[in-house]
Amino acid sequence: MEINIKSIRHEVELITETGKSLDLTKALISLEWEECVGELAQRASITLPNLLVDGAWLHALAKINCLIRISSFWDGGSARVFEGNIWNWHYTSATSKELSITAYDPLIRLMQSRDFFYYRPGMTTQALIGDICSNWGIPLVYRWPHGITTKKRPFAAKKPLPR
Repeated sequence: MEINIKSIRHEVELITETGKSLDLTKALISLEWEECVGELAQRASITLPNLLVDGAWLHALAKINCLIRISSFWDGGSARVFEGNIWNWHYTSATSKELSITAYDPLIRLMQSRDFFYYRPGMTTQALIGDICSNWGIPLVYRWPHGITTKKRPFAAKKPLPR
């Protein structure tokens, strides 16, 4: 299937803490989303003017942990390409009146975890990742037909720092 790159358009939606959906698409100054090398989580970076929306400033509506959705549309197709929570935001100044938002998908919580788990030799990748995701409440759709089976490895814990 060929996609005409000129036909692709993106929409950005903010779901506020009250559940209200705001279409931010026409107000975008910049939009980027990426999967960084060496990181699990996808990141979206959005810059918007700090507009007045239904009597409230956008920076007051786009609170930490509110949901950001990015959808792409092209000739005959569409897909949600990002869904994550606002992780941080920065209101630049009263003169430029720009709001910069950084959002991450749910895997950011896994990236920042310090949990340690023991898994017996012989477990499949799907079972191992499924268990970790289940512990964190992250839904998993496993699409790889072949998994790697774990082998016995010596425990390599780091020594605690001296006090």
